Amino acid sequence: CGSYHSLALTGEGCVYGWGYDRYGQVGCGDGESSSRSPHSAVPVPKKLHFKHNNNEYKIKSVYCLSYSSFAIAYTGHVFSWGRNYFHNLGHPVAGNVAKPLMIASLSGVETVCSTGLVTYFLSNEGLVYFCGQYMAQNGEYSLRKFPTKIHSNRRCQELQQINSQRERSSLIMAVITDKIYFLNDKNDLLLTDYRNQTARKLKRSLSEYSRLYDELCQIGSGSFGTVYKVRRKLDGHKYAVKTFDLQARADFCDQSQLFKELNNLIKIRSDYVVHYLNSWFESDKYYLQMELCADSLRNILALKRRAFGRQTAAQAMNSVEFFISCQLFKELVECVQYLHSSKPAVIHRNLKPD
Repeated sequence: CGSYHSLALTGEGCVYGWGYDRYGQVGCGDGESSSRSPHSAVPVPKKLHFKHNNNEYKIKSVYCLSYSSFAIAYTGHVFSWGRNYFHNLGHPVAGNVAKPLMIASLSGVETVCSTGLVTYFLSNEGLVYFCGQYMAQNGEYSLRKFPTKIHSNRRCQELQQINSQRERSSLIMAVITDKIYFLNDKNDLLLTDYRNQTARKLKRSLSEYSRLYDELCQIGSGSFGTVYKVRRKLDGHKYAVKTFDLQARADFCDQSQLFKELNNLIKIRSDYVVHYLNSWFESDKYYLQMELCADSLRNILALKRRAFGRQTAAQAMNSVEFFISCQLFKELVECVQYLHSSKPAVIHRNLKPD
């Protein structure tokens, strides 16, 4: 979400926009210059189109800023739209851009960071490009209309943006050989006080996961990831979040495989199946947010035995406990039947009471 508008990215690479659109930041306009009224808004989500030379592009990530928006296609090309007063969108046109336009001079982009005055692009080669307002070496501010490589040739591992709502300012941080730098107005890379920390520690402190959730405890783990019980800082609600280490599991790093698993989870809606809520990529990890169950089947079976006074599992059940066990098994079988009858069928190869 931006200040007053939102973008939604689907698993198929489509983008929908809605909200405040004074500067064309929603992206459903019909030209390069937006002439909308100061109170203009798009009340319902509208599908955006990312075309260049009659080719339609699928989007892998979006950036929804205060008065502008950016999108990176799977090809590494960047589209931008919204307020372009300082040429921070990378287009030579003056004023606003009301629909997504490709920045023709850029390719192979991995990350976009924008303060509203200046925008930085990190390429898959580790090079940083910028456009918009900057301070020249003579100390005067100037405008760069097209993305240009900063004067440093150092290769960046990661580019992060830290926003301060209180100060209404942003700080652009760069990770280079596990040391943390920030970019000043002259686009100089200055070493920060984080120089004695590893990049992994900083990534955690800046990550969306740690910013939004408190990690309470580990629920379980397996070959495909680790599950944590978390509490959302905003409202205190608790969830289960499964993390996949994409570097450790090279065979699971194919995004198409992840999207296939994700689509299966989205389609499955049953009282017998834990509900999917959200998912996202972050650095070298993939996060899957799910409904948090009150307890595991293993604990329920152990509590049931103690509640009926049986000292060991070998002791015979009475009729009431036996009926409860049959009901639990019936619900488990109904869940498997639901999965197998889905179209396409979902086969769970790792059923266990955890």
